[in-house]
Amino acid sequence: MKKMNLKRIISGVLLLSFCLCAVSCKRKKIDAFDHESLRTLFDDYGAEKTEDVDEFYKAFMKDDTVKGRWFASEDSSDAQYLYDTVANRFNQHPDCHPTDVSMFYALKEEYSYLVVYLFTTKKEITAQKIYASMSLDLLENDFEGTASSGEKDGYKYTTNFAEMDDDRFVNKGVYLKDNSFIYIQSYGKTEDAVDEYNKFIKKTGLILPEEAYSS
Repeated sequence: MKKMNLKRIISGVLLLSFCLCAVSCKRKKIDAFDHESLRTLFDDYGAEKTEDVDEFYKAFMKDDTVKGRWFASEDSSDAQYLYDTVANRFNQHPDCHPTDVSMFYALKEEYSYLVVYLFTTKKEITAQKIYASMSLDLLENDFEGTASSGEKDGYKYTTNFAEMDDDRFVNKGVYLKDNSFIYIQSYGKTEDAVDEYNKFIKKTGLILPEEAYSS
């Protein structure tokens, strides 16, 4: 009788462990407009987190990375610094006054790289103005006639893609939801790089430029 009870207990414990594992192991769907969720994706890619904003910016400008590098902050001064020096480097977009930033880049090989950044602003109107400005850039530089704009899953998007003269394939996209905007840009010199970057973008749940064009 005791052996039967022991077997039942062991079976019950194993079943409970399996159920708990199934629940905890099930991946939450990535929400690209949620900073914590997007940062998980950066980690999954194998990118190294940089704690200091100046160190990140210097590395970013030097393309100093092996697998990838990312930075995140809820400090508005850090967010403003990266908006001014990276997102609005040429001072062509409206002022931002961001509250949060998540930024990632990867350099797979020479002339192949991926940049992704998410900013959250204090007011929705600010994000809307920046989205409009960045969208206009993509539309004005639509040399291949592949730019697309639309709405999907509660967010707006404007995307563009083209094959460059140097055989690099470029994807660009700006995405807006509430008071947050995302910018993605990838250059792929080889098919391997293009595939890797496209897979990453798909994991964000955002529409790929090629998909937007063909839809």
